[in-house]
Amino acid sequence: MKVKFVLALLLIVCIALGGLYYSTYKDDQFKINNLNEEKAKLSSQLNDYADQNMTLNSKVQKLQSELQVVHAENAKLSNELAQTTARLNKTEADAAVAAKNAEDTIAQKDQQISGLNNEKSDLISRLAALDESIKKLEGELSDTSGKLNVSEKNREFLIAELKRLQTEKAELERQLNSIDFLTEQVRRLKQETSVSGRLDIVRKGIYGFRKGGERMVFSNDRAVRGQSKTNYNLNVEIHQDGGAKQAPAEEPAESE
Repeated sequence: MKVKFVLALLLIVCIALGGLYYSTYKDDQFKINNLNEEKAKLSSQLNDYADQNMTLNSKVQKLQSELQVVHAENAKLSNELAQTTARLNKTEADAAVAAKNAEDTIAQKDQQISGLNNEKSDLISRLAALDESIKKLEGELSDTSGKLNVSEKNREFLIAELKRLQTEKAELERQLNSIDFLTEQVRRLKQETSVSGRLDIVRKGIYGFRKGGERMVFSNDRAVRGQSKTNYNLNVEIHQDGGAKQAPAEEPAESE
């Protein structure tokens, strides 16, 4: 009887232990499944994080490359800015020099205009004197032609002298017109050498060169001065008997 009771008790204990084990096993299996699912989820997240990390590393490398390009471009722009600043400073200095040269050129043109005006006045005075001489010779020729004792030779000499003076008058008028033309040319060159053309002179780089118009003015000026060496001081003595004598005249001093 006792043995059956013990066996029954043991059976009950075994059943209880089996139920407890089964229950514990089920709980553990559930926890294991949950842990496996969580592990798989974490593994998936880890893979996602790894992919994101690789993507971020790629972006970081790309940004670093772009940053290096930006630094290089910044250095290039800095060099260009320095060069541009240097060129601007040089251009301003050249413009100042060009302005000074333009002012000097304008002053020279003013002096040339003044000299040409003085020479023009001198030629006008000589022309007026020649007109007086021509009128005087014409009057003397008229008086001389009326005299019976005037020889044809002296009359021809006076006519030839009159023609020569008229030729010299025409030459003086031509020189006077040439001086007017040169004066206008100098004024035009003076206007062209204005302050508004300074930067254009700098860009084209024509510092130190004499303009063609200026060379023409100087060459024509020398030509006019060379032609002005003609002796316009005529001294003719007409005698009472109709004879004429030409006295030598002094050569005018050449103006510098």
